[in-house]
Parts: sequence; structure tokens; C-alpha cells
Amino acid sequence: MPADSVDDSSSVDSVADRSSPRRDCQMSSESSKIHERKREEALVENEIVDIMTRVHNKRLLCAFIKLRILFN
Repeated sequence: MPADSVDDSSSVDSVADRSSPRRDCQMSSESSKIHERKREEALVENEIVDIMTRVHNKRLLCAFIKLRILFN
């Protein structure tokens, strides 16, 4: 085998190896941001539902609906 072909394939592999973690890092970062946002939304929703079950008030229901609209 010529030495050039071995060098070419190893350089292509090393470039692919270097570029993959960056993409994975970006995807996991975006994914974790989305996950964190959804977790925060769920916490707010749970708090509002908890309040609504304890206090039956139309204003609380309106606040809950407005927050749901804001999050969507």
C-alpha cells in the first residue's frame, strides 16, 4: 500500500473525530436547554394547579390560562 493512501484515510478519520464531539456538544446543549425550559414550565404549572386546588378562585384560573398561553 502506498503511504499516501494510509495518511489520507487517517487524516479524514481524525477530522471526523474532531468535528463529531462539537456537534454532539451543541446538540446536547440545545437539548438540555429545551429540557430545562420544559422542567421550569412544569414546575410553574404544578404550583398553579396546587394553588387552584386549594383556593377556588376565578382569578387564579385566569392567571393559569394566561401563563399557559405565554409558555406556548
